[in-house]
Amino acid sequence: MADTFKGSSKIILLEGDAAVDYDFEFTKCTSRTSNDGFLPYNLDATSVTVVAYSEDGTAVTLVMIESTSLANNICTVSLNYPGEPGKYILEFEVELENGSTVLHAAFSRIFCEELLS
Repeated sequence: MADTFKGSSKIILLEGDAAVDYDFEFTKCTSRTSNDGFLPYNLDATSVTVVAYSEDGTAVTLVMIESTSLANNICTVSLNYPGEPGKYILEFEVELENGSTVLHAAFSRIFCEELLS
């Protein structure tokens, strides 16, 4: 089961963490004229690509992201400790059922920490 967290909180990965699931929900706008969701009104996400970067912009997707899946507008990302402590960023590129693509604002609240000995 994926860990749940509030959108304003941070994710902390500790040295040795592997395949820890986190859910990211893409909410839909509630009407054609509202701006209260990430997805446009009446459209669902059909695919998502997730990439990971260190704070200095170095790509770490291959070591940090174990897997991703999408169901019911919820993207589950399985994260690994990337090998170095620091702040990390996830970017989501979401394709909609009408074929258009939306680039989600970066999620920049992932902190990786070494275990104290």
